[in-house]
Amino acid sequence: MRSCGVSRRTAVFAVCGILILAAILFRSPSEPAYQGKTVSEWLGKQRYCSVDGFQPGEPETDPALVAIRQLGAPAAPVCVQYLLNAHEPPHFITLLQEVIRPLRGNGPPADPNVSRWTCAAAALLYLGPKNGGGVEKVINAILVAPVARPAAANAFFLIGTNEPTILPALIAGLGDRRPLARQFCAEAIARMSLWAAAALPTLTNLVNDSNIVVRNYSIAALGTVGKDNPEVMQLLQNVMATTTNSDVLANTGRILQHLQQPSQ
Repeated sequence: MRSCGVSRRTAVFAVCGILILAAILFRSPSEPAYQGKTVSEWLGKQRYCSVDGFQPGEPETDPALVAIRQLGAPAAPVCVQYLLNAHEPPHFITLLQEVIRPLRGNGPPADPNVSRWTCAAAALLYLGPKNGGGVEKVINAILVAPVARPAAANAFFLIGTNEPTILPALIAGLGDRRPLARQFCAEAIARMSLWAAAALPTLTNLVNDSNIVVRNYSIAALGTVGKDNPEVMQLLQNVMATTTNSDVLANTGRILQHLQQPSQ
């Protein structure tokens, strides 16, 4: 009987040991940290997520973005995961956003998750391709989770051309075979219109894109990047004269009206 009890205790200890070993081997890896804060914590401390505001196109003035860049490549997978996990916010949050958007101006959205998508995309852009980030990583993530697309596009306003690969990668993306990728690149270029004049020639080619949504986003981007450009004005007038699609006509008409307003 005694040997039986010993055998049972031995079996219990063995099972416990196996479970502890499995927990050690298969536990979720902890996030990389810098100055005692994890990547997620630094994302939440970006100025875009706070009331302090941010300087468009000047990520080097944001200590949180600088910290993530110091972390380098180990930070990129965490940022990508935030975009991949994006999902539609609750309906009441969407309604709240619509109500307070005029009051917030360029401030972050009411839903902190949406702000975090922008911050994650901004971090990937600022990390750049050499550190596992870059435009392609952002595009691939929003293709999986399209709900994050507008938030990710806002990140280009935060980073501007501070990372030199951004604008060339977006211009190349305008020729992507995937319509959603072309749409996103046009939207992102519109967000960074202050620095995106080099994208004008490629954008003009997309006013005849086979995809109506891509065409409309490209026309909208021309309305921001091509302000005060007579060639853009003429191009859009030609679109008005030749297109038969009602959505494109309405969108182009709005953009032309915007372009005809005197610059502030």
